[in-house]
Amino acid sequence: MVSGAYKAEILEYLTAALQNGGHVAKQCKKNFGINSNSSWHVLVKNKKGLCDAVLVVQEIWWGKKLENVVNEMQKHYCSVTVVFPKDGETFFKKADNLRDYNYVEKLGLSAYDKEQQRRIIQFRPEEIYQFGRAGELQYFQLTPRSIACYTFQKVKLDNDRLGKDRSHLRPITNLLYIWTKKEVLTDALRLESGKIVSAHQFFVQ
Repeated sequence: MVSGAYKAEILEYLTAALQNGGHVAKQCKKNFGINSNSSWHVLVKNKKGLCDAVLVVQEIWWGKKLENVVNEMQKHYCSVTVVFPKDGETFFKKADNLRDYNYVEKLGLSAYDKEQQRRIIQFRPEEIYQFGRAGELQYFQLTPRSIACYTFQKVKLDNDRLGKDRSHLRPITNLLYIWTKKEVLTDALRLESGKIVSAHQFFVQ
């Protein structure tokens, strides 16, 4: 779970960076009727004078809670963008810290060299949902303070070497993804078509 100070820093950064990009943006906390917990997000006024939202996932949301919250928010806003904290513990979790990973690494990852294996991440269900929805994931990272955008591919395992009975490994192997592209966005940000992008391309020279 992300600390209150970390959550506040994410919201503060997103609000300021979107304002620097020319948006009218403010922090909001609202209960969308899913449960008793309210959802922190940044409210952004778009070109049409309507509102988009950037939802900050600040804790583990079990089951389909994230999907339910996004669906409910889409009834109120034109678009909903999701940002995860890149804490390396809950989200953007390195796969080599996993139980049984050594077994998977030795037998199932023969197609990946050491450098590639360092880019393998164990997704949480929230990340799988958002990746399926957006085709990429966007994380807030502290060093430097920025939004890191990642494109992923599902890890392809060497099933012949792993053997036929992989039932005990399925909870791990189904969650393994490798990032293939990274873009870091700093300073001034825009929200365009439900995606955070650099604002610099929109500035007139």
